[in-house]
Amino acid sequence: MCLSGVKQLMAILCFEEYIKAKYPDIDMMPVLELAWKQTCTPLFENAYKFVEIIPECLFEFDVYNAEFEEISEEEFHIFRKLLNNTDEDLNELMLQISYTLRAYEGTRINDNGIGSSYHLEKVISILEKNNIPLPDIKKVLPYTSDKRDGWGEIIYPKGISTMLFLDN
Repeated sequence: MCLSGVKQLMAILCFEEYIKAKYPDIDMMPVLELAWKQTCTPLFENAYKFVEIIPECLFEFDVYNAEFEEISEEEFHIFRKLLNNTDEDLNELMLQISYTLRAYEGTRINDNGIGSSYHLEKVISILEKNNIPLPDIKKVLPYTSDKRDGWGEIIYPKGISTMLFLDN
C-alpha cells in the first residue's frame, strides 16, 4: 500500500526545504528520489530501503555487510558520500519521515492519520529550529486519504516536489 496522506507529503516537502537550505551544493537527488518513491510504490518496496539510508543506520557499519538487506553495496557507497553522519537534524528528519510512512503499516487508517501527526510536528519543529521556511501547504491540500482504507491514492512528486519530477 502507499501512504499518500497530507502529513507524509508535507514531511517530504519539509525534507526538501531542509536539503535546499543546508546542502545547496550537494546533489541529494538519489535521497529525494527514494523518499518520494515511497508515495508512488507499494510501501514495502521502498520504505525499508529508506530506513537503511537514515544516517544512524547507514553509518552503523564502516563497510557494507549482510545487515543491509535493501540497499546494494553500490548504493551503500553512494548514500554514504551524500549523507552527513554528524547532522543530527538530518537524521531526525529522515527518521520522522520513516515513522510517518510506517505509522499505519498493515492497518486501515480510521482516524484520518492522527497517529502520524506527532511525527510531522517533529519534522516542522526541526525546520523552525533551523529558521527554514515551511513549504506551501496548498501543494498538498488536493490530496486526501479517503480512498483505499485511508491510505489515499498513489501520488507522484511531479507537480508537488520543488526539486524532483518523477513521473512514476
